[in-house]
Amino acid sequence: MRTPLLTLICLSIAGCLTAAVPARVFPDATWEEATPESQGVDAKKLETAIRQLATTVGSNGVQELVIIRHGRMIWKGDAIDRRHGVWSATKSFTSTVLGLLIEDGKCTLDTRVATVLPELKAHYTEATLRHFTTMTSGYRAVGDETTGSYKHGPSGTPFQPNPKPLFAPPGSHYAYWDSAMNTLGLALTKIAQESMEDMFRRRVAEPIGMKNWDWGDYATVDGLVVNGGSGNGNKHLFITAREMARFGLLFLNRGNWNGRQLISAKFQHSRPPKADTK
Repeated sequence: MRTPLLTLICLSIAGCLTAAVPARVFPDATWEEATPESQGVDAKKLETAIRQLATTVGSNGVQELVIIRHGRMIWKGDAIDRRHGVWSATKSFTSTVLGLLIEDGKCTLDTRVATVLPELKAHYTEATLRHFTTMTSGYRAVGDETTGSYKHGPSGTPFQPNPKPLFAPPGSHYAYWDSAMNTLGLALTKIAQESMEDMFRRRVAEPIGMKNWDWGDYATVDGLVVNGGSGNGNKHLFITAREMARFGLLFLNRGNWNGRQLISAKFQHSRPPKADTK
């Protein structure tokens, strides 16, 4: 990462846990704070782990670190309310929107993206949403080339097919490629007929109390705002560590927030076929 991002740890630091397992809670407007010991964590070993982390994560150290155990905040840095760009962590939000659309019956993992984006028919007729979300589609945008040590496409993603895909057929290789994820965001926006930000806010963020965040607008296509599906161009998601912790707790609890199933547990535990990465 170019700079230390806000950090979320749903605690699993080896050697820090004790036998006690308190019941999990969910935050309302604020997080319940507790001592490490009350949540079955060895405070001295935890501090040792945090000091070690502080020496390895860059200039911001652990200022934007928050540690949640059983839904309670047991450690926090001084800057956990600083809104921070999360770059490629945005992909987790993009894929969450995909899961919601699948749950709604509006698409499947095997939906061919060219049926949603006809401009891809010339070269990507076999590419599916599964390929795009697992970064095995082969898609790259016009002018999308690697530069120096930067191994994935730093283009502006003009949402046009390139006559020479990275590879073919889809699923035969893996490429961590920004423009493909941004194009996935475009496809999901077309399927939803609303921006990913609006859908995520209504279906996930508001129910779990996520407030201090914003999802960058990448483009407007056919009257629809398309949020950045990846992390390039500064069009990614901006959020605080305190708010990111809510998202992490939701997934830790398999999409269930205090008894309300917001994201299908089945979606979270599905596994795509293993791609050939040779």
